[in-house]
Amino acid sequence: MIKKLEYEEVKFKFSLDNIKLDEINEDNPIEMVNIYRSIKPFISCKNDYSYGIWGKFDEFSIKNFCKYLKEKSYKREAEDIVIYNEEGIRKPYFLPWGDGARLKSAVEELKNAYGISLLTFQNNTESYMEDEDIQRLIRKKDEIIESIRSMAKERGLEIDYKHNTFNFIPIVNGEKITEEGFERLSFNDRYVIMENIKYMKNKAMTSLASISDLNTEYRNMIKNKFIHFLNTEINRTLQESKQSIGNRTWTFLQYINENIREYIVSEIDENTLVDEEAVIQILNMYCIDVIVDNKDGNTPIVYEDKPSYENLFGYMRPKTSWKENKQEYQYEIQAGSLLKANGGFLIVPITELLKEPTCYNYLKKVLRHRATCFNRDDVLTNIFQMPKPKCEDIAVDVNVILIGEEKYFYMMHKIDEEFGQIFKITLESQQNIEIDGEFRQELVSSIRYIGRSNNCLELKEEGYQELIRMLCRESDNRYKFVFDRGKIKDLLCAANISAKYRKKEAIECEDLYCGLLKKTQVEKEILNSFKENNVLLNVQGSKVGQINGISVIDLGYCSIGRPVRITCTCCKGRGNIIDVQRETSLSGKIHNKSLGILRGFLNALIGNYNGIPVDFNISFEQVYGMVEGDSASVAEALVIVSSFLKVPLKQSIAVTGSINQLGEVQVVGGINEKIEGYYNTSKIKGGEKCGILIPRGNIKNIVLNREVEEAVRKNEFSIYTMERFQDAVDLMLDKDEINFRSYDFIEEMQKEIKKYDKKEKNKY
Repeated sequence: MIKKLEYEEVKFKFSLDNIKLDEINEDNPIEMVNIYRSIKPFISCKNDYSYGIWGKFDEFSIKNFCKYLKEKSYKREAEDIVIYNEEGIRKPYFLPWGDGARLKSAVEELKNAYGISLLTFQNNTESYMEDEDIQRLIRKKDEIIESIRSMAKERGLEIDYKHNTFNFIPIVNGEKITEEGFERLSFNDRYVIMENIKYMKNKAMTSLASISDLNTEYRNMIKNKFIHFLNTEINRTLQESKQSIGNRTWTFLQYINENIREYIVSEIDENTLVDEEAVIQILNMYCIDVIVDNKDGNTPIVYEDKPSYENLFGYMRPKTSWKENKQEYQYEIQAGSLLKANGGFLIVPITELLKEPTCYNYLKKVLRHRATCFNRDDVLTNIFQMPKPKCEDIAVDVNVILIGEEKYFYMMHKIDEEFGQIFKITLESQQNIEIDGEFRQELVSSIRYIGRSNNCLELKEEGYQELIRMLCRESDNRYKFVFDRGKIKDLLCAANISAKYRKKEAIECEDLYCGLLKKTQVEKEILNSFKENNVLLNVQGSKVGQINGISVIDLGYCSIGRPVRITCTCCKGRGNIIDVQRETSLSGKIHNKSLGILRGFLNALIGNYNGIPVDFNISFEQVYGMVEGDSASVAEALVIVSSFLKVPLKQSIAVTGSINQLGEVQVVGGINEKIEGYYNTSKIKGGEKCGILIPRGNIKNIVLNREVEEAVRKNEFSIYTMERFQDAVDLMLDKDEINFRSYDFIEEMQKEIKKYDKKEKNKY
């Protein structure tokens, strides 16, 4: 049934009744409410899920989302992560929050204490040497050496005792003999000397075993005294550190202390009690790198907007230095966002992550195995052939949250089978929010907060209504709105400039349209082309085989409705619909499909089981680009009927709508742009009482500007709705020119077909 919409049905309505205009909503972003409700059950308990969240995220919503996670998520005790260099292998350890820095400080104090204790012990060596047991060992050793020396002297030999080894030197005529002198001796003299040396070596073997036992006993005594001294001095430092760290960290500090002490004591020998260089090298080995320091103890929430490999996973960079003409290697270790978020949540924009394929692939590996490491090859390490550091894997316990627009998640599910297996939980933000629901107050309060945050003037009441009209227009639904914080900010800032320029105290409706919503130059040029008749269009009277359709031009930053004249001619044929756009490859797949549906509809309507002996040639006049979509199929069906029956169609009413094979009219997109586009064109062409025919289902999509609403109120422009094709025929056929109603046109078309059939039979 055809219906003309009344002004109240077209007018956009948003009541400010019971809404407090002085409230500001800064803590509850309404675009995130659906996400909060959906994610709350998952974050309220410990799990290892990773999430994908669809929606638009700006700086404010991300900040608020992080705050929500921190407040509502399952409370997990944060931990510090330290890297401990043990025997050249860097091992990760997890410590209670705050203990990482305290442990590092305690280890530095411990190393300093060892250095001071070493110097003190070395400087007091003489006092330890006076010990009776040590002196006894020294005397025994001296007696053994003196005994060997006496025996050697009796055989004309002198001894040289070094490094626990006896060397025997022959003495001839009171002087040490050289190799040349030895060769000049007679054979008998040389034989005697060699026998004496052989004899003394046998004696020395027994003595060296005794000396070795004495040296061992001597070293053990020194070690025991050194250990006793260290225990006294170091324990004092350890007890001071114990007061500031937890039990787990204290156990780890004791472990480090035992390793240091064991290595230092192992460097004691009989001459130099402790090798200072070796001890310094040992102390430098035992270092603590605090790579994650959770000082506040809260569940870590990390947002990484630049997920490069180093930013996400960290690095271990080599650093070289020269000391005494010797190159030394050190490594700088830095944790990435993944480890900083360990025990909590890591938020990453999916668009930025996909710019780094290496990062994405490694992130999947980390989430599969729940571990990461720093063993990745470094460019400097490869170029300069530096020794590669060894580092154990670090356990990862983090919930990764990818955020971004849904199209990227659709794409990843299609091209990567593992994506859905890893990011198991998918949540959506509420794109279209009910305008009369629970968010009315929050919507107004949020708009006011955005204005205040950007130092904008206050909005008048009609300004709020107009701005909300624009948000509803974005959703293509008069009962819902899209809350785009970035767009609201842009609109308010532009309107604020306009209001200040006009020296107003508040932002008015006029200011909103003076900014980003004024007509574009492209739209002006389109209207001018109709005004100057460069593009032909009739908006008055009636014509046979001609109808006004509406197209939408998408410029990316805006969409514009543009009327299109559709014409049709008939000729003898087989019921084909010959579309000029399709024949010239200027039509898209959806448009081609709509032509097939249209032919099926016409066959069902008038052909039944008999063929239609007529071909229909359809053209979109003065359209030189690609035609896509099915929203012109009702207009095409009407122009076919008009051309076939030679019945005129009203030119003052444009038509948009999609038809199926059963003759039902379906909704189309861009309805507001189409209505406003035809209104502007008909006004500039001087048309009177013009209007547009749209599908009944598109009523909910009508969110028009104030000018078009006012024209409808004054009855200067009309909007009609239809449910079936017969409704369109009833309205569009010029009743002043014909004498039958809508249900008769099928019979008239069948009569016309019979005329064609008779003409064909008369030929034979």
